[in-house]
Amino acid sequence: MPFSNLNGKYRNLLARHGLDPISPPREVQFAIGRINGWPANAIEVIGSIMSLAPLPQADVNDALNALQVFADRWGASNYLARKLAYVISREDEQIESHPAFEAISQIVEHQKFSLPYFTALESIDPRFPYFTGMNTRLLLLKKYVADDDDFRQWLPLHNIAPCPMSENDIGAFIRKAHSMSFVDEVIALLQVYYLRDHWEVLGDAIQRALRPEILAAFSKIESLEFDCRLLFARAEPDSSDFTYYRNALAFLEFVEPTRC
Repeated sequence: MPFSNLNGKYRNLLARHGLDPISPPREVQFAIGRINGWPANAIEVIGSIMSLAPLPQADVNDALNALQVFADRWGASNYLARKLAYVISREDEQIESHPAFEAISQIVEHQKFSLPYFTALESIDPRFPYFTGMNTRLLLLKKYVADDDDFRQWLPLHNIAPCPMSENDIGAFIRKAHSMSFVDEVIALLQVYYLRDHWEVLGDAIQRALRPEILAAFSKIESLEFDCRLLFARAEPDSSDFTYYRNALAFLEFVEPTRC
């Protein structure tokens, strides 16, 4: 049985993988096989991320304590880095000294490898100019990405496009998620499942090949009522759309933010 890729550190999110590209259907089958190999963990991941659905309404103490519980169980993930960035972005004061944030930092080795967190924060926090930041990422990393290379190998670029941009991009999207953490791999396959109206063959493959109990968990989280309005409730009317776009990065485990 393959290793579960649980309880990693932030450095795992930055490592380049050595997986060769294959066709999108085979990439999806690869992810299905991995997740089917750890059914109890996959179902528990879904339960854990569903428990964080109230995060937009939670105060900072409750939110950080909930994320500490998640980090204790699952370790580092791009998902966790995005959630932390979302919580921090809502606060006017610096709260990196909060006991729960410090505990999470120790779990994921934030002090040694802070890029995943700051990449997510730059994408979400309105105090960081979005387009300037993204342009800087492109300029800095362009020289490292050959024309035929996989841009998703680089986490700052991967986070610019948090959903598959086309069927041909699905493979790179899944490979990067697989290389980061089991949590990210489950959520990546969940996103492809949500987008099955665009890629019916891939959606059919997930519904046919995923273990029934895991598919039932996918269906359960898909049907969960997540109020997307909370993601732009604090925004001014003329910036609500863009605020929603930025905050949605932290909630792609739910169907509407993925499809928006």
